[in-house]
Amino acid sequence: MPYSKREHELALATAIAMTTADYQMEKTEAKANNKKYDPNNGIEIFEQAYQHALKYYSGNYPD
Repeated sequence: MPYSKREHELALATAIAMTTADYQMEKTEAKANNKKYDPNNGIEIFEQAYQHALKYYSGNYPD
């Protein structure tokens, strides 16, 4: 299903916000448990958040 430019922009903004919040939580949790945080986790978090947001906005915001 092709997504509109607006849907991509909304999904991108949402994913950035979700990733920032999740990144801070995971980084704090890793520090509390005396572990090192793997920055690659941020990429996975962003990818999942973007796909989820894109599905959420799909079909609701045509160009």
